[in-house]
Amino acid sequence: MQMINEKTFDLAEAAEYLKVHPETVRELVVAGELPAAQVGRSYVMMGSDLTDYLRRQVRAQTQARQAKAEGVKLMEEAAQRPTRARRRRNRPIPTVSEPPSPVG
Repeated sequence: MQMINEKTFDLAEAAEYLKVHPETVRELVVAGELPAAQVGRSYVMMGSDLTDYLRRQVRAQTQARQAKAEGVKLMEEAAQRPTRARRRRNRPIPTVSEPPSPVG
């Protein structure tokens, strides 16, 4: 049997590694977004799982920023395009007749 000698992290160490509050790490674990094992009353995470989580976040957030930048770019291009002049119908202006004068 081969021994895996990988660093493990508790909540506080994982929080320090991810640069977040320990409660945030606990919430990620409870939500199932961050793999962890509960040993006794403590959660233990493997270093590679923390790194994988961080890589997924970097990819997702980078893609979101790129999509937003692309949207901004398209909006700027659209704003610079000349707009078509609208054709207005040449309708005659209606004439208003004088109201009848009151008899009295």
